[in-house]
Parts: sequence; C-alpha cells; structure tokens
Amino acid sequence: MMGDGFNYSTMSYGANGIFWLLLFILIVWLYSVFTNRKKNPTETKKIPKNHSTPVEILEKRLAEGKIDIEEFNKRQAYMNREKIK
Repeated sequence: MMGDGFNYSTMSYGANGIFWLLLFILIVWLYSVFTNRKKNPTETKKIPKNHSTPVEILEKRLAEGKIDIEEFNKRQAYMNREKIK
C-alpha cells in the first residue's frame, strides 16, 4: 500500500533543513558580534565634534570680550603649570 505520501522520512528532511537554517543564522550572528567588537572600543574613545579644549574656550572668551588679555594670560599660565605637575 502506497499511503498518502507522508511518512517519517519526509518529516526528518524538514527537521534537518531547520537545523541547518538555524546553524547558518547562528554563524552569521556570531560573525557580526565578533567583527563589531573590534570597532566599538575605538569609537568610544573618539572626541565628540562639539568638544573644545580649554585653550579654545579661553580663546573664544577672549574674542567675545568676556575676558581681557591679562586674564587670558593668567589662566593660560595656570593651565600650563598644571600640565607640568
């Protein structure tokens, strides 16, 4: 007797296909995790674009007239003294 075409051997082919599909997805996911791990530590160390150094801030304040040249020189000398220590 031939049956209706469904038997346990056809069901095992489906399970086998699902196994290989899941294995492929796992491999792709692991590859993406390990390749992105190398990029992330360097990206966190980058200085943001809107970040200014203390000297740039002093120069901007001097240009805006918020401080005079004496105050600028005094603060710049203080910053240089801190670098030496």
